[in-house]
Amino acid sequence: MHLHLYELSGIYNTLQDTDEIEDLATALDTVKEQFDVKASNLAKVILSIQSEAKAYDDEIARMTERKRISQNKVTHLKKYLLDNMSATGTDKISIDTVTISLRSSPPSVEIEDEELIPDDCLRWKREVDKKYIMDDYKLTNVIPPGVKIITDKKYISIK
Repeated sequence: MHLHLYELSGIYNTLQDTDEIEDLATALDTVKEQFDVKASNLAKVILSIQSEAKAYDDEIARMTERKRISQNKVTHLKKYLLDNMSATGTDKISIDTVTISLRSSPPSVEIEDEELIPDDCLRWKREVDKKYIMDDYKLTNVIPPGVKIITDKKYISIK
């Protein structure tokens, strides 16, 4: 008989609640054993998917590095072209399907000393410090307004 994990869980709970003692222990053991096998197989699937996700992360890191290298090459080559066009006084080149032209950049801001900038030119970001809240709660056992401390949350550990 092929049962899903949730079905085995339901049968196990039903058997625990029954008053019939005959063959109850055997039935419970059988269901528990099937449940444990299913749970173990599910844990193996989870480990396999975690390995697959790590492989994706590794590939993303590799491709991100390649992207960074390509972007740096483009930046370097553009600067090289700009420097040489400026040195020769060339503002525009049109050959075949490529047109290269020097353009003036729009005005930009460069910060020389951040300490001298007035407050009305600054943006402030409000951010909740959850680590501070938890550390303070552990020391004082006081929960600030608008905060809920969760203590009954569970998670799966697979080794």
